[in-house]
Amino acid sequence: TRVLTARIAHLVEEARVPPQRVLAVTFTNKAARELRERITRLIGPCEADAITMGTFHSLCLAILRQDITRLPEELPYRSGFAVYDEYSSLKLIKKLKTRLEGGSATGAAEQTAEQKKKDDFSAGAVQAIISAAKNDMYDAQRFRLHPPAKLRALGAQKLRLAAAVFEGYQQTLRDENIIDFDDMLLLTETLLRTSERTRRKYAGHWRHLLVDEFQDTNSVQYQLLSLLARDHKNVFVVGDADQAIYGWRGADIRNQARLDSEFAIRTLPPAVPAVPLPHGAYESVQALQTAVQAIP
Repeated sequence: TRVLTARIAHLVEEARVPPQRVLAVTFTNKAARELRERITRLIGPCEADAITMGTFHSLCLAILRQDITRLPEELPYRSGFAVYDEYSSLKLIKKLKTRLEGGSATGAAEQTAEQKKKDDFSAGAVQAIISAAKNDMYDAQRFRLHPPAKLRALGAQKLRLAAAVFEGYQQTLRDENIIDFDDMLLLTETLLRTSERTRRKYAGHWRHLLVDEFQDTNSVQYQLLSLLARDHKNVFVVGDADQAIYGWRGADIRNQARLDSEFAIRTLPPAVPAVPLPHGAYESVQALQTAVQAIP
């Protein structure tokens, strides 16, 4: 975050970039608040308030609130849509799954420990599959026709059930003008990809894009970055491949290679020497090792 804030301060104060032309994205609301606080201390509240800062989800929600009606005809969402949280999403998925299995849907999201033990393919498991599929840019139809290879171990029966729930789930959301958290990203990517007018509107507004914790981005998030920065290519990311620990929730370490391929990386001049970290940079190592060893 410190590197990102220093870059933003440089753009605004030294490169004289209008702050409203800067977009900075991070992954949690807490990190976004911290980012704004640090920027405010560096450049003052007036200019900091003009910068768009937030999470990928908050950014996409704001775009959809403005332009969701520009989605393709097969996605007939309307202004004033509602947003499902994880609980509401699970409740609907359980209802659909129970109906498809021929049981009696109660609509309850919670399961007892005994029920979970009996149901080795729970509504929660189906919810996780649907969420992961959306983060890999699968819609319900593509999932049914060409399910991800990594799910083949589930077996054909469970895959068919998951695909049927996925299709019913998305149809219900569309009919009731509702999106879920994963749709925020996927629908925004679809909007920017299919509506050149909308893409140019936002790409032209934000001329400098900065992303913190880049190693945590998934496929949809990278595509959003690509669509917004395609024209000007003013992209600055901070990430560490050694800290890529969120593959289980969709983070794709291949995004680093995609970035290197799509955007020209500005190299340092040969005259700039490498500067090793000072010895003091490692002073916390021993303290951490001692603390870990003290854990019973």
